[in-house]
Amino acid sequence: MYKIRLISCYFGELKSEFYLWLNSCGYNKTIDFLFVTDQEIIADICPPNVKILHTTLKCIKDVADRIFNFDVELGTPYKLCDYKVAYGLIFQEELRQYDFWGYCDSDMVLGNIRKYITDEILEGYDKILPLGHLSIYRNTDEINRRFMECPDIMDYHEVFSSPRIFQFDETPGIYAMYKKRSWRMLEYIPFLDIVSGYDQRLTKYVYAKRMYGVQVQNHTQQIFCFARGEIIEKYRNKKNALCEHRYIYIHSSKRHYQCPYNEIPKQYVFMPDKICETDNVDDIESLSDYSIKTNCTIEKMLLHMLTMRGKVNNKIRSLVRGGK
Repeated sequence: MYKIRLISCYFGELKSEFYLWLNSCGYNKTIDFLFVTDQEIIADICPPNVKILHTTLKCIKDVADRIFNFDVELGTPYKLCDYKVAYGLIFQEELRQYDFWGYCDSDMVLGNIRKYITDEILEGYDKILPLGHLSIYRNTDEINRRFMECPDIMDYHEVFSSPRIFQFDETPGIYAMYKKRSWRMLEYIPFLDIVSGYDQRLTKYVYAKRMYGVQVQNHTQQIFCFARGEIIEKYRNKKNALCEHRYIYIHSSKRHYQCPYNEIPKQYVFMPDKICETDNVDDIESLSDYSIKTNCTIEKMLLHMLTMRGKVNNKIRSLVRGGK
């Protein structure tokens, strides 16, 4: 079995959803994780496959300065997004014994990674998955330096010298480089990116269809849950039959779940602002309890309408200025 280590960096006060991520790491026993932070984390809560590396943002900047031989810009933790593609160099000492390395966010809950990223898949690709949420690379010096090879798409000198966020780890950057050079990349594995509208009902974000031609469909009754180390979507189809899909991870950007580590249940359903323990994710009748459109107040509807009106007005003003 190929050895994999995933790196996640986070500086500043930890959000409570971090512990959901940490808990899900423990279910992926054959994958190692390196969590890089300036925060103190109780050792007893870390699964055996998670190592904590205590450091500072300045220390990472100093390492990057030496590697790239120029003064890099790393003034805020968010700027680290642009450096993810360089983790193979920045953390090379921690990655020497691994066949593959990757980066992942800590505002997500992982499913069964090995179920989707098998040794057969690892043999056939140098990069797996396209986005900054989770990406995996073959651990060779040549591949770890590929982000330097397409200055016509993004020049790493410019990216690392500027405080601006370039999304080097995303589709405008390393993904576009792999596409242009026809490097071996597995573009799509089913994952969930969930959002909530004014009615607070969780739905799947549909950009996967735009990017990869993958059909993303939301349903009137649907829930997203974590059960036995897997991410599962349950829904009723048009014939009222219970259906399910499984995913490699669920990403919940800017959504905060209040759940202490010692209270994380083994099975739970994702709600807009919390998780709810469930004894049986196969209980058909429970679907209606979790998929209803909660908190749909007049105030929230008005706020949604005002937000949309503002976007429309901005677009009209932009078109008028362009016409002049």
